Amino acid sequence: DGFSVRWTGTVTAEATGEHAFQTLSDDGVRLWIDGRLVIDNWTDHGPTVDTSAPMQLVAGRRYTVRLEYYERGGGAVISL
Repeated sequence: DGFSVRWTGTVTAEATGEHAFQTLSDDGVRLWIDGRLVIDNWTDHGPTVDTSAPMQLVAGRRYTVRLEYYERGGGAVISL
């Protein structure tokens, strides 16, 4: 209970077209793709799925990813 974390990295699109990102979190989550905030649910909540709006990605291009998460109390889960 009572912790936060930030992960950074990259993702490479396998195909050109629209892609959406999805998180499952139990408390706050924020996701940025190439500096653009695409998921923002920075609240205390039980296990919740959040999905970004579709975004156009280009095959073979690397995109920066930043995922932030906090856990206030009770259960803890985060996945991307």
